[in-house]
Amino acid sequence: MNLLPSYRSSIHVFSFLCTLAAATFCSGCDETTEALDEESTESAPSALASPSLLGATFGAADINGLFGCAGTVVDGLPVVFSLPLNGATVSPADFRVVRADTTLTTPLCATLAPAVNGDELRTVLLQGDFGDSSGDDPLSVQVVGDVLSQDGTANFAGLQTSVVPYAVGQYIVYARRQDLSGNVGGNDQCPGIGAGGVLTRQIVQVAFGSNAGNNFPATQSYRSRFHVVLQDGTEVSPTAFGDTTVDNYLELCVGASSPAVSVRIDPLTVQDASGQQNGVEVSAPLEN
Repeated sequence: MNLLPSYRSSIHVFSFLCTLAAATFCSGCDETTEALDEESTESAPSALASPSLLGATFGAADINGLFGCAGTVVDGLPVVFSLPLNGATVSPADFRVVRADTTLTTPLCATLAPAVNGDELRTVLLQGDFGDSSGDDPLSVQVVGDVLSQDGTANFAGLQTSVVPYAVGQYIVYARRQDLSGNVGGNDQCPGIGAGGVLTRQIVQVAFGSNAGNNFPATQSYRSRFHVVLQDGTEVSPTAFGDTTVDNYLELCVGASSPAVSVRIDPLTVQDASGQQNGVEVSAPLEN
């Protein structure tokens, strides 16, 4: 495995993901999760018609293995599911990664870590030898075993999705509203009162394609690069961030009362663990 080049794609991420989503939803759908802490989530029904794989990203190449995969050099490939998963049903044998040369690779490791808060549990980190920059990059991920949703009502077996290339850089997989209950005032959660003494009135959780943790400066100039569009037509920036730990999730703490309907982020604002940034503006409507 050779380390992939650290250039950014000039292709607009939104257009790329629209094409990717079309291929994903044609594949079929299913889901899974295991609550590992007390954080609660928004109970409104998802806008998604059926369980699906929302995205997979070639997030890092030739890294030291993590979370039980230590002692070997691996590539990292996060896969985001449309439902929280039952972690007990997730194993490396449940997945196949298809490379450009048509090689099928079974991951060495598959884990929900590091995104293991109770309001996450939708991202599986696959680690193994998934390709390099010499023509055998990973093209798609298949679920070949029984990976179940947290509530046991959905099975993702048989689903597949294309892999977003490393060169694309960071992007938004989905955004959704969170319940304030259980998500305000705790460790690394939204504060009750944000910048300027503004109360936190709603929380928007953003899921990125790959690990983006610990790269969110707590400054007004940086927060102003995040834009939350509200139902009343106005646009605000978060007054604070929550869940800035090392994973692919971030909470935007919003002081406005009008419900959030979409999120957009300025170019060159969010980077993944290997330093790839969003080369263009990225955006997403809220899931519910």
